[in-house]
Amino acid sequence: MKTAFFIKLLACVCGASLLLISGCANAPLDELDNAKTIDEMNAFAARVGITPTVAEWHGLAEQGDATAQVQLGWMYNNGEGVVKDDKQAAAWYRKAAEQGHIDAQYNLGLMYSTGEGVAQDYKLAYVWSAVAAANGDALAANNRDIFAKSLSPAALAEAQTVAGQYVEQYQPKQ
Repeated sequence: MKTAFFIKLLACVCGASLLLISGCANAPLDELDNAKTIDEMNAFAARVGITPTVAEWHGLAEQGDATAQVQLGWMYNNGEGVVKDDKQAAAWYRKAAEQGHIDAQYNLGLMYSTGEGVAQDYKLAYVWSAVAAANGDALAANNRDIFAKSLSPAALAEAQTVAGQYVEQYQPKQ
């Protein structure tokens, strides 16, 4: 999949046939094949001037890559490269949030607070913001405290219970 993800690189390698003959063109492909994360692949893509397509992001996201899921969430949320669709954005953010992706947890909290793509729900806004805060996002802690003010004491107690469960369940992957 990594090599398919950067199939556009082939044009660069083919265009540099003299380098291929000398063996120098194998270095970029070796670097790509040795990439272990989407971030390493993105860094490689940036160095060689390749931008992943929506289809490539979808392929990686469908395989469970949390960074690709967040990227798709952002794209759908902002209408970047796709038709704006907040329901799709929320769905992709949720998949990544449940894998422990802090940015997705933060964004999902915001979406619940505004009702973008999901039913407005200050309890879930609190929950996801609390999870992102517990996982290290300082802005999420501020949001959590703001959302808490919108909840009754009973609703806040429920949200805190759920947040505690989610914090244990949705830790960032190492």
